[in-house]
Amino acid sequence: MAHVNGATIFKSDLSCAIEAALARNLISQRGDIKDPGFDRDQVDNEIALYRLIDIELLYQESLKHRFYGLTEESTQRYQLEVKRLGGEDQLISALQCNSMSPEEFRRTIFRRLSIKRLLDKVIYSSIQVTDDYIRDYYELNKDKFQKPE
Repeated sequence: MAHVNGATIFKSDLSCAIEAALARNLISQRGDIKDPGFDRDQVDNEIALYRLIDIELLYQESLKHRFYGLTEESTQRYQLEVKRLGGEDQLISALQCNSMSPEEFRRTIFRRLSIKRLLDKVIYSSIQVTDDYIRDYYELNKDKFQKPE
């Protein structure tokens, strides 16, 4: 579907992203994922693809920073999942339901932690919001902060 600086985003990646978006949508809207009237086409493929591209770009940028301790932290997170599910066999069984190997799961954990570290340490830490900006924003958007009776 796309090439991002040498990394390939496959159609299967897009399908998985769409399925995850559908599940999040349904869970947040209804509390479960059983809605036979929900149309899979309501999820915009182009938006999902751009989101995957954005995630890949963030991951590639995070690798440039070589954040300390990511490998150890991702191993700890993996072990927490093993413990939470009651053992390695249970984790493998759960992963098989999602067509994922333990190594793919480890890589997913590492990717997420790496992107989170980039966002926290590089991007979010550089954002400065002044009191004047907050005040001006509030004044321009007072209607959004009103609660009806």
